[in-house]
Amino acid sequence: MARTPPTRTARTSTSNPLRIAEITVGTAGGRIGITFAPGKRQPDGLTAAHQRDLGADLDVIAAWNAAAVVTLVEPHELDSLGIAALGAGVQRRHMQWHHWPIQDYGVPDAAFEAAWPLPAPPCCAPC
Repeated sequence: MARTPPTRTARTSTSNPLRIAEITVGTAGGRIGITFAPGKRQPDGLTAAHQRDLGADLDVIAAWNAAAVVTLVEPHELDSLGIAALGAGVQRRHMQWHHWPIQDYGVPDAAFEAAWPLPAPPCCAPC
């Protein structure tokens, strides 16, 4: 008898609220928050299926008091995760959006480093 694979229940913004890991930077209260892609919709994700709500996840980031959101994923990844509207949603919540993609398995180059604002405002960096 063939076995039926287990059903994967999708993780949602309600069932698995967005968590932000926080790193303190410097002595003036700077913070960097790190989280996964807010609003991602990924039925075949490595760790689970995801069916998140972009607006709800961005509200969590705004409530964390992020002044800016830095997105490091490539444009095709924004599309494949169903979050091409990420930048517009960030800006509607009065946060700056910086899209500085790093190629998969790549490292930031000189142009990436030159674009980084100094001093940097508190930001959240979904990876």
